[in-house]
Amino acid sequence: MKITAFLIAVLVAFPAAANTYIKCGKTADLAAFEVTGYELELSSEGADDYSGPVGEKWNLKLKSESSQWLPPNQNVTAKNYQENGRTIVEITLKMARSVSGPVGLRYKLIGLYDETPTLEKFTMGGFAGTVKVATFQCLSGND
Repeated sequence: MKITAFLIAVLVAFPAAANTYIKCGKTADLAAFEVTGYELELSSEGADDYSGPVGEKWNLKLKSESSQWLPPNQNVTAKNYQENGRTIVEITLKMARSVSGPVGLRYKLIGLYDETPTLEKFTMGGFAGTVKVATFQCLSGND
């Protein structure tokens, strides 16, 4: 009985890692938790480990808020790392392959734990290499 009470106290004091949820668009309204010019949504499964292919530890939704979450896909991968004290999530969408390497899109989410992270979008591959094409405002939440 004492062990059960102790375990319950520990679980209440130290809950499992919360899932993060990110929504990005051209503009973000923190008060309404809405974006205009929708670009993407991210969510984590348990611990905030945005690494490996989509659909395992993390999820991605593109194009519109009514889109479905992407199914597991080895051509959509992510990694997270620290840069200047902020958590960065880099997502790569490989759509084709050229002589110079993969062709597709890359997103860089800057400040995973910030209230309003920033998302940069890049095209990659081909003759031009990697080129930044847009910057988006994001909203971040936990559940």
